[in-house]
Amino acid sequence: MPFLRLDGIGKIYVSEGAISVGIRGVSLEFERGEFVAVTGKSGSGKSTLLNAISGIDTYEEGELYVEGEPTSHYRQPEWEKYREKYISFIFQDYNIIDSFTVLQNVELALMHIDSKRERRRRALELIDRVGLTKQKGQKGSMLSGGQKQRTVIARALAKDSPMILADEPCGNLDSETSRQIIELLYEVSRDKLLIMVTHNAEEVEGYATRHIRVFDGRIESDVRSEQRNITEPINAIEGEDNATRVAVSRENDNKSGFARGLGRVTSALKKGLSLGLAIFTSKPRLTSFLCMLSVIASLGMTVMASSTSEAIAEMLKRPTMFAPIDGRLVLSRRDGEAMSEEELASLAKKYGAESHLRYDFLLEAKGEQNDILDVLGDYYYEENTLTLYTEKGYTDIDATFRYDEDYGRVTGRYPEEIGEALLRLPISYLSGSSEEELLDSYLTYGAAPLKVVGLSFYADNNIPPTCLLSKEGYIQLALLSRIPQYNSYLQFYIYDGQSTTVTSMSDFGIEWGRSGIAILDKTLKAALDNRSQDATVSGLFTAEKYSYYGGVTSYMIELDGDDLYDGADVHPAYGLRYFEPSFIIGSETLIEAVEQSYGASYNQGSLFFSSDKEAEEAIAGLKAEGYSCILSTYKYSPDAMSTLTALISGAVMTAALALTVIFLAFFIYVCSLKALSATASEVAIMRSMGIPSSVIRIGMYARMALCFVPGALAALGVGALVGLVPAVNKLFSYLYLWQYLPVLVCIFAISAIVTSRQMAKIFNQSVKTTLRGGDKA
Repeated sequence: MPFLRLDGIGKIYVSEGAISVGIRGVSLEFERGEFVAVTGKSGSGKSTLLNAISGIDTYEEGELYVEGEPTSHYRQPEWEKYREKYISFIFQDYNIIDSFTVLQNVELALMHIDSKRERRRRALELIDRVGLTKQKGQKGSMLSGGQKQRTVIARALAKDSPMILADEPCGNLDSETSRQIIELLYEVSRDKLLIMVTHNAEEVEGYATRHIRVFDGRIESDVRSEQRNITEPINAIEGEDNATRVAVSRENDNKSGFARGLGRVTSALKKGLSLGLAIFTSKPRLTSFLCMLSVIASLGMTVMASSTSEAIAEMLKRPTMFAPIDGRLVLSRRDGEAMSEEELASLAKKYGAESHLRYDFLLEAKGEQNDILDVLGDYYYEENTLTLYTEKGYTDIDATFRYDEDYGRVTGRYPEEIGEALLRLPISYLSGSSEEELLDSYLTYGAAPLKVVGLSFYADNNIPPTCLLSKEGYIQLALLSRIPQYNSYLQFYIYDGQSTTVTSMSDFGIEWGRSGIAILDKTLKAALDNRSQDATVSGLFTAEKYSYYGGVTSYMIELDGDDLYDGADVHPAYGLRYFEPSFIIGSETLIEAVEQSYGASYNQGSLFFSSDKEAEEAIAGLKAEGYSCILSTYKYSPDAMSTLTALISGAVMTAALALTVIFLAFFIYVCSLKALSATASEVAIMRSMGIPSSVIRIGMYARMALCFVPGALAALGVGALVGLVPAVNKLFSYLYLWQYLPVLVCIFAISAIVTSRQMAKIFNQSVKTTLRGGDKA
């Protein structure tokens, strides 16, 4: 049985309605060890014959048998395996990968060797044998025609295939180099089938064992000369003898099917990744362009995801009835009576709560967050807003109130006294003020000033700030916030030493400023009461004493610091400069009066357990005692209008995000596909060399994945900036790592789709078609 047999092979080309015959009715047989020279005029069909034998191009007539197996039923995947197993091809027009070095081109043909070190050794030896040692590091694009041809010859010899097909291998070489190459081909092909197309039969005289002449697509003559002895085959490269090959083969045969399959997958993966890295680094301009596209896509998606995350989250979440605190149980009496402190303490002890709180409504208090106002005279106020005052102005903060919680290490200290607070803020607040400035600031909530004594910062700007108080300070603030503050213009509160009076400022014809109450310790209060003129309190503010109607005493408060108040309003009647808000000093008498009045009607309270689970265990008993109970984490469905508003807003943002992703994906897809078309010829060359298609595919996927790594890093970099840089934190919503996952998946999905389309197009057509740029003629 002949090693290779052609039975009536024919190749027909169709182009723009015209039909031409490449070869027709070719019937030949070949054996290993033959050195076959194929000659004929230009266009006679010599190269077409080689292309059909190699599977680089298809044939439409007849049958080609290799080791007795027919190939007419082969599709592209089968031809890939055929070339991998049988063919080494030397092209007339080089088909060298210009972006690879000489060494990389030759190493490609040695991909069947798992050891990278062994591939390198064999490649260097072959490069030396074709006289290109000095050029081994040069890229193909920098080589002369002769050097390219020698590189291709070394690449073909490196594969050590049963068949070597050479199409004018010496066409671009001088006579001496041609002689050396032919001698090398003769030597390494003693146990192989070598079919060489040449225009000069004389150059292979004395080497060729057979001379076939082609004319007008048919075999004109087939003349054999002396058959050489092939009983002692010579390997293309020293270092791997037959005994070694047999041992490796036996070792593989002894492995289980699963182990062999796993080994093949692992080997293909390693080689593919190595190939992908080589392709990635070989074309810096194209690689840079693809990397830039990935960065644009990732940044666009990240910014859009950050901009829409809040609205989408609001659409998906269900609100809680109370401020959600794990283990908090909110209860009230079903008979409508107010609960006393003693009653709550007794319930806490009975049901094992860790603590209790009577005036718990302040836990729910939130205002509206606004940027720092540039002009101090601007007036903006929202009921129950926590306002932060610094040297740069004031900021209304959407804060939650807590007391006696542990945030770990803080800048400054935890609040210990009434009127002290610790602010837990997103780092975005550091974009307008330093930590020192924030620690030298104070807060107001309704009627009360609070001195900032501690700071704690975090990255997630989706979490509202927290104002932490001591428990006693929390209770005082809760009671002060219950005092009516708005009637006509504003009200203020007068302490007369014995009782508390609530009076409208408009009663005195005073319609300026904003009133409030400061809680003073006895020493500071005494200092103020004994002064008839200005009094400075702790260097924070100045109080001026006034008497109205029967000696009732109040104080007008101004913050100290002339530089801070340039441009502040001046009251025309009194010539007094003031800054919002103005404070009237109150005392413990006022707090007691508020508690007596408000406490008589407040019938809610909270018990705090170590977890919601423990809190749930107490609900049945409390209900049996006549209490209504609910976990603070209980979620409810809001009214239809709120639900609809959140749904519409979230849907709009979701649509905007989706459209952005689609646009960017399409943009990147089109640009990438266009850019990657430049690699089609390189893939075709690899296919012609018989490199396994799995290795090529893995390499191309790895190359694209590497191109999109900068995009992924850019997205994560933005995330890091949002989490670390206050100014950036102020601009973008903080996203957690898992929220970047859709962005990263989208980026890599684009790379996978682009590569898949490109690979499908290339592998579904013949190598020759791809090398001709898609022209199937």
